[in-house]
Amino acid sequence: MKQKLLLLPCLIFLLANALYAQVPQMINFEGVARDANGNPITNVSLKLRFTIQDGINPGTVEYVETDTARVNGFGLFYTYIGGGVPVSGTFPAIKWAAGNKYLMIEYKLPSDTGYLNMGVSQMVSAPYAFYADSAGKNSYPTHHIGDQYGGGIVFWTDSLGQHGLIADTTDLDTGIVWNNGSYNLTNATRNGIGGGKANTERIIIKQGTGQYAAQLCADYQGGGYSDWYLPSVSELTLLYQQQAVVGGFNGGTYWSSGELSTQEATAISFSGGVFTPSNKTVTNVVRAIRAF
Repeated sequence: MKQKLLLLPCLIFLLANALYAQVPQMINFEGVARDANGNPITNVSLKLRFTIQDGINPGTVEYVETDTARVNGFGLFYTYIGGGVPVSGTFPAIKWAAGNKYLMIEYKLPSDTGYLNMGVSQMVSAPYAFYADSAGKNSYPTHHIGDQYGGGIVFWTDSLGQHGLIADTTDLDTGIVWNNGSYNLTNATRNGIGGGKANTERIIIKQGTGQYAAQLCADYQGGGYSDWYLPSVSELTLLYQQQAVVGGFNGGTYWSSGELSTQEATAISFSGGVFTPSNKTVTNVVRAIRAF
């Protein structure tokens, strides 16, 4: 145990640029995990906790989220800040224009009982893109749950009603598999708002073209939009809670984009809201969503 604790503080994290081409806005976070000898730590599941605060020593916490990243065989991993599971605050509500922002990074491996602090660093470039976007927020239209907008029905919005999630009004398929004919690990483990989009991209990159749930959503162009995706577990839960508002559901079991293992992904029964580990070869229902 002592040897392992000696290695963990030597993990190296590299912060990349902001992804602000489309909403929901997120920050791309990439890193490499190494031990004290400089050798890659490989093929492990890494828990991360990100805290964005205004000011430092002490600062005011504006947003906290947790996430899970899979470290590959080269010690590399990536995730999206803003696409994890919110613990405190909401990512769209961060006041980028009000003071300097600092990012605290914490992590733990499966054998750890608590998070280890990697320190706090100032966010130098990422906030500028978000500040530029926020400059015109007062002129943005607001939307509400149940609105017909963006090719479907709004089923979740942020606190300002300016960003949210839209569900298609009908199921894309009432019985389609999650995988593309063979079992493989796609690392589609993102959760929270926007997590489904990242998962969908990962699934397709790993599995290629074919007739399966994520590809079906990505190929869909309902309402003239081409950015539909397979929802994360959190997004699908929100959709289940608003199924009467959105309409068109048959009480079946719906695929999420959340992968559990090489052979299983998470599905949710819309007749009772039960989370079900489902074999990827089982045929479940698919409802596409998109973000605005």
